[in-house]
Amino acid sequence: MKKLVLTFSLISSAFLAHSQVVVLGISPAPIAHNYDFTYTSNSANTTIWGGDLTAVSIQDTLRLVDDGTAGDSLGCNALVNNLTGKIAVVYRGNCSFYSKCLDAQNAGAEAVIVINNTASPELITMSSSTTPSLVTIPCVFISQADGAAIRAKMNQGDVVMFLGNMTGHYPNNLGIYNEDVARAHSYATPSLTAQAQAEFSVPLEAYIFNRGSADVSDAVLNVEIKYNGSVIHTDASTAAAIPAGDTINVTLTDFSQASYPLGKYTVKYWSSMSSTDQATYDDTLTQYFEITDTIYSIAPLNTNGKPIANTYERSGSTGLVSFTPCMLYQNANASRLYAQGIYFSATLDSASLDGEEFNVAVWEWDDTYSSTASTFSSNFTQLVQKTNAIYNIVGDQQGVTQYVPFTDKFVFDNDTKYLFCITPTTNPKVNMGFNKDINYDLN
Repeated sequence: MKKLVLTFSLISSAFLAHSQVVVLGISPAPIAHNYDFTYTSNSANTTIWGGDLTAVSIQDTLRLVDDGTAGDSLGCNALVNNLTGKIAVVYRGNCSFYSKCLDAQNAGAEAVIVINNTASPELITMSSSTTPSLVTIPCVFISQADGAAIRAKMNQGDVVMFLGNMTGHYPNNLGIYNEDVARAHSYATPSLTAQAQAEFSVPLEAYIFNRGSADVSDAVLNVEIKYNGSVIHTDASTAAAIPAGDTINVTLTDFSQASYPLGKYTVKYWSSMSSTDQATYDDTLTQYFEITDTIYSIAPLNTNGKPIANTYERSGSTGLVSFTPCMLYQNANASRLYAQGIYFSATLDSASLDGEEFNVAVWEWDDTYSSTASTFSSNFTQLVQKTNAIYNIVGDQQGVTQYVPFTDKFVFDNDTKYLFCITPTTNPKVNMGFNKDINYDLN
């Protein structure tokens, strides 16, 4: 019997609704793609300010702000350059986001892109305590890496980008999005639970959105699966009509095969129609899954086989002594495996992680979950602890993957629910690692 090392990196649901609001590079070609971002008018923010990004469609040339200081201007003083009809670009630092956006607006900018000044992939929310807000143009925040790529092209010539709501901006525009496709039920599946066609399959399903202003009569969902660079499966739906602004759900036959070699599989979805799509950025969506020797993970794995955390979260509730995120595992052939340990990562704002203690526990969960239960906790009354471990981080290992071996290894039972849970015991303000790039809602 082989070992199963369960990875812990829960999935964050930090998605924009159907990606109708975008920050999109238009030209030149190297920057012409979709960018991750946050924006000040997001209704999910604690403070909402600035122009409503969902109500605009702005496509124009970028221009760096200039407040008369040397080097890359931080836009903390009145601007000396004219930004009329331009999308302003400014770096984070030295003054409030509100001041940067207001100064750009006063210089004539149609919108503002703020570039992060740290290498962290985490995109923060640009908050403001200024009321009432005088900023009426949209303000968005992008990563340092994306900002560097855009700035490099700005140094060579004009860069054009689109900010806002893409719906209706072009006549012909179909799209498929990360939160609206089915995928393998986990990113990494141990091969011992995928020994035959009946033991493992990948659902193939997606919503196709018509973001264009014109009706489409022949929309098609296509799918292609590759292993080691070779195509092993293709399928396409029957052509279907989608009125402008509407959506259809398309379900294809599940993918399965007689055996599953170890390795990484690529699943590519794309939409097509007889008319030329005028916004191809959202036509194609590529996802992956892996068959592994020893690891189960719902988050993607890096080249070293460890889970990738690209966002760090803690409970939004106040006054907590602690909080406990958990991951569910259940498989019809789980008795072929035993649990040996778990991976996780964490961060702590403005403090060191050195010495922080975590309690890791695995529970057999025998309740039948009900979303209509009188209390959420009543879904968790039949818990039997299978193993646990106490773990202390050594050194200030912010965002570094940690491995915790279980005190007692145990063999799973078939088709039984298990909760793998981790509790920061010394500080409820610890942020736990999640991955925001995978969404299992359609599964």
